[in-house]
Amino acid sequence: ALSVALPGQDGRRNVNALELARAFDDSSWRREAFALIAGAASAGGGGPARIAVPAVLGLNDHAAVLREAADLLPYPVFEIPLVPPSIPGLRLYHALRAAFLQRGGRMSIGEPVLRMDSDGRRVTTVVLSAAVRERRISAGAVVLATGGIAGGGLIGLADGRIHEPILDLPVEAPPVERWLADDPLDPAGHPLERAGIRTDGDLRPLDAGGAVRFENVAVVGALLAGQRAVAERCGDGVAIASGWRAAAVLGATGASGRARSLAEVPA
Repeated sequence: ALSVALPGQDGRRNVNALELARAFDDSSWRREAFALIAGAASAGGGGPARIAVPAVLGLNDHAAVLREAADLLPYPVFEIPLVPPSIPGLRLYHALRAAFLQRGGRMSIGEPVLRMDSDGRRVTTVVLSAAVRERRISAGAVVLATGGIAGGGLIGLADGRIHEPILDLPVEAPPVERWLADDPLDPAGHPLERAGIRTDGDLRPLDAGGAVRFENVAVVGALLAGQRAVAERCGDGVAIASGWRAAAVLGATGASGRARSLAEVPA
């Protein structure tokens, strides 16, 4: 391991990854920083090598920073993820947000969803809290990604029920006396971990009788019933895979308004 005193950082305390990433976006600052890193790496010995650095190589200009790193450093460089704030995560968020807005999407951040109105079979309106009024958004399709117990998408009530607060969907959950295992460190996890919304193969929520409750709603991520995200370390994978499938199914909704199965979607 090699330590390098980066330009202008002497004597500073509590410098986080976000500050350093923004510093690397400055072309003159990063050239000076790369010169220092190159000198330290060259003095570390010869032979094949790679340089591992904390994940701070630029926030908004990451591609340019990587190109200069390849030109100015003696060995190939790669990043090691850090604790939050996650710079790779912020880069991905900004890229997805830009792509979403370019395609005509609109984002509302900080306005909580109060409820969703429906005509019985389809959600028609998403109602948001907006200062002293309600904001109503017409909905052709909805992806419900409010999270599980930890995310607030499911709420435990005093009477032992688990409540889904936006659409009042039936929640599949163990009885209250079996929410938690006797052993807090049970390798099998806690039964409450599996609580969630049961869906069909197209992620549409089911009612208590097993029929599709809303035809234009897809449930994704930690809200899905039956997963063991903590024990299986599958939370991110479930979120990505279910989100991808929801987009494919709802995006292929035909003129009839019925969300077609992926098997019916043209390649």
